[in-house]
Amino acid sequence: MRKKDTEDEASHYDEKESDKKTNLIKYLSRIFADYTEKLKRKAAARGQAEESTVIDRGNSGKKENSQPDGRKAPQRQNAGNSEHEDHSERKEQRKNEVMRQGLLLGSAAIVIIVMIVVALQPEPETKKTASEAAGQTAEAEATPTPAEEWVEEPFINILEKNNTEIGVSWGEAIRKTSLTEILGNLEKEIGAMAARGYSVSFLLYDVNTGGGISYKPEEIYYSASAIKAPYVAWMAETYPEAAEDYYTEIENAIMWSSNEDYFALINNFGKTGFNNWAADAGSPDIELSDGSFGPVTCRDFTRLWLKIYDFFTSGNESAAEIRDLYTGTDESPIYEALGGGYTVYSKAGWSYDEEEPYYTVQNDAGIVMKGAHPYILTIMSDAYEELELLEGVVEELDLAHSELLAQEQYEKSGSSAPD
Repeated sequence: MRKKDTEDEASHYDEKESDKKTNLIKYLSRIFADYTEKLKRKAAARGQAEESTVIDRGNSGKKENSQPDGRKAPQRQNAGNSEHEDHSERKEQRKNEVMRQGLLLGSAAIVIIVMIVVALQPEPETKKTASEAAGQTAEAEATPTPAEEWVEEPFINILEKNNTEIGVSWGEAIRKTSLTEILGNLEKEIGAMAARGYSVSFLLYDVNTGGGISYKPEEIYYSASAIKAPYVAWMAETYPEAAEDYYTEIENAIMWSSNEDYFALINNFGKTGFNNWAADAGSPDIELSDGSFGPVTCRDFTRLWLKIYDFFTSGNESAAEIRDLYTGTDESPIYEALGGGYTVYSKAGWSYDEEEPYYTVQNDAGIVMKGAHPYILTIMSDAYEELELLEGVVEELDLAHSELLAQEQYEKSGSSAPD
């Protein structure tokens, strides 16, 4: 609505309110005048009636006195006294009636005056007049919305971003409000874990953009059984027949994290081939040497899961054979938090050692098939068996990913990004 139209409407409203009050005052004044006139007429009529009565009685007295019989004189004297008493009584009654009518008239006047005063009272100060409200509305409509602030940094693939705090990398500019919300919510989850004495590291990698979110991606943790997921994927890709020949061992190692079946696979297929496969993925520090587990970081482990993603989506028969075994695996906070909304392929690993804190971990990694923007998520921590805490981090990371995807929609809706 244009400002002038708003002011005209407000002025029209004020005029109507003023007319209402004026009409009310006129109406009450007319009632008062009519009532006063009625009283006057009533009083005049009563006066005329009394005068007529006095005249009639006076004539009656004269008639009696005019008679020739002198014996009537005493009666005429008595009649005169009675007439005098009646006149005094009527005078007193008239006086009382006038006072009564005066009281009624005064009461009516007071009521009408009070009604007029109430009608003329201004609106309480807490309420705004229509013109003020309309004026403020017009001002609000005329005031331009502040331009949305955007944050734009040179793009760095999240797998290459070095950061010890929460790092966000995206191919497009990000609204400042979105970035602040993402960082604030994730800091709360990290803080909740720290308050319980736990540390955490994570990396979310958007497969299509290379962007994502990370926190201490270089922190080293013991892999525990999380390493079984990439080992089995390497084995099925390198030895396609193994997916069928060793299906039971694979199922037990992945679904239920059986160490016995995992060791049986290592005894048959060795470690060297897997170490080379990990190095080709860009993670040469992940090695199975003396033991069947080893030290890992979120960055290196995410690279291995990127290889798994390529394998699972390749159409390879052996991939189709084992892929579903990665869904609904034991103690996976990624699956527990997101499996109800997306297809999730994941494998957790956990371990506890009271004497050696390095071996106390609760890790998870996997693929979240989120429509056109699937992502890989790796989360490592020393929060043994604290699945609810880790699920909170996972849920917040998924919300952060959704907020990053929404940046294009914000730009289309009018919150222009910088050129």
